[in-house]
Amino acid sequence: MRTRTNGMKRSAAPCFSWTAVPGRLQDPQQAGLARPRVCSSRCRGAVFRLALKCEDEACQGPDPRDLSRRALVKAALASAGLCNVYFLRSDRAAAEGLTSTTTPALSKKYQQLRRRLDDEAAIKQAGVAPFAEEQYFPAWMNGEWNVHSTIWRVLTPQGDQLANADAARVAFADIGRTVDYSLRFKPVQREGDAQPRYVPDRVFNTISSTNAFAGRPVIASVSIENSRPKRLIALYRGATGARSLQFVNNRSAEIITNPDGKPEFICSESYRQVFYNPSSDRGPVTTDYEIIQRFVQVNEKRLEGTLRVAVYLQPLDQKYFDAGNKAVLMTDSTIVLDKLQPGEGSV
Repeated sequence: MRTRTNGMKRSAAPCFSWTAVPGRLQDPQQAGLARPRVCSSRCRGAVFRLALKCEDEACQGPDPRDLSRRALVKAALASAGLCNVYFLRSDRAAAEGLTSTTTPALSKKYQQLRRRLDDEAAIKQAGVAPFAEEQYFPAWMNGEWNVHSTIWRVLTPQGDQLANADAARVAFADIGRTVDYSLRFKPVQREGDAQPRYVPDRVFNTISSTNAFAGRPVIASVSIENSRPKRLIALYRGATGARSLQFVNNRSAEIITNPDGKPEFICSESYRQVFYNPSSDRGPVTTDYEIIQRFVQVNEKRLEGTLRVAVYLQPLDQKYFDAGNKAVLMTDSTIVLDKLQPGEGSV
């Protein structure tokens, strides 16, 4: 297993380990880094960035077979078998503060979700099961927020041999990258509800985050079918008519007051995303991934938390059975949300 975290200098050709850059930094402490920590084989693992990169490039017309190899994370690198973790010292303290061990007093569901967010070992893919039509968020997340997201760690929890070389290279190169975008949560009144509930504005959020991670506007429109609210369709800019279909296969959530007395919300959603370019005869590109998020209310105007994106292999992948239905690539980010006042948000 390989792990790399914030603090490594980026080279023209992204490296995958400390020793891959001989002579650049002889002592990690000279660069403000903690010394490497060697973990057991049970080491811990927003594909989102990888999927966006693949889809964005697909609009430009590259070979979809190459996109598939990236998006589905096929076999590539030799297994390192160790977990070498590097932190910027300030980032390490912040990260450890956000991933403190749960206590027995907390609910079973919370502890299960927290393990999926924190474990270094490969997490198992959640199966398709009955779940709520929508993910409901706490009232204190209502409104529009400016999000400051920084990738601080990338893990290949089952070894590099199950992680696609291109996908891993993109992920490792993004360590330390910060992306700013906006998220909205809005009230809805369901039949039979005495009080409104709060849901993500999925159309706005998809456009905002996708364009931000891509570095330019790439989304032409987003729609959610009223008859199938678990399915989202995104149409990409350009003459090819490229689009993606996103299906929610599972979701779970829990809200608590944590041991520090702060309101906390943790949730998970599992997706299957199918990218299709009608101008190509190569067929669709399918990706299975999971997003796990944790939000802590610091005050009425600020939230802090962590986000994990876990990538799984598809059944048609030649290494699918080797992966054992567990994640082959996981990226961890810190997130800070600052509430925007009315009129300050994006149009």
